[in-house]
Amino acid sequence: MIINPFSLVKGQKTLGAWLFTCCALIYSGCAFAVKDAFPYDEYRGYAAIGQITLADTVLNQGIDTTAHALRFGSEKQQKHWLLAGGVSAFLYHDNAKFAQQVNNTNGSGNSVSSTAGAVNLYVEGGYHYSFLSPVQFAFIAGYEHQLFSSRGILNCRNCYEEPIKVNTGFYLQPRLTYSPSKHWYIGAYVSQYIDVTVQQNMAFVIGRRY
Repeated sequence: MIINPFSLVKGQKTLGAWLFTCCALIYSGCAFAVKDAFPYDEYRGYAAIGQITLADTVLNQGIDTTAHALRFGSEKQQKHWLLAGGVSAFLYHDNAKFAQQVNNTNGSGNSVSSTAGAVNLYVEGGYHYSFLSPVQFAFIAGYEHQLFSSRGILNCRNCYEEPIKVNTGFYLQPRLTYSPSKHWYIGAYVSQYIDVTVQQNMAFVIGRRY
């Protein structure tokens, strides 16, 4: 049995009813505003920058166990579910650079140092929940497929190139975002990879709703 505390004091029933009505109106107004400002059916485009942690086995290939990571993708949210995909890149800290003499388009030649990196495609899906109005938490599972991973000379045909074996694969990712406005949001996530060379990816993300 629920007892209304205002009914215990004579003369305060009207005050209790008035306060209850005001609270109900405020709640309904806030709920309508949040639903209008942060819909549950939307598209998002985003970019992320972070750092990945690699297994110690990469040391034998002349790169560090940490590297910069970039992501560019799009996401569809409907009700409490999301589906996303895009392209990602790893920029390795290279300890085994080499230099090669190359010919420029104007015919002159110069020595160019190598760079090391990787390009991947990824797809992911998961569950998201919004609370405290503009704050959203998501738990995501995804798969990252590597297109190439190598050390070589950028924008050079027939130049020497070395493969760098860094495996990608399945990962789990908790993500937290905050929306300071109706169209923009910022956030952070941690991707934990499962039994591959890439172990973890910690990143900051900025995106826009459409």
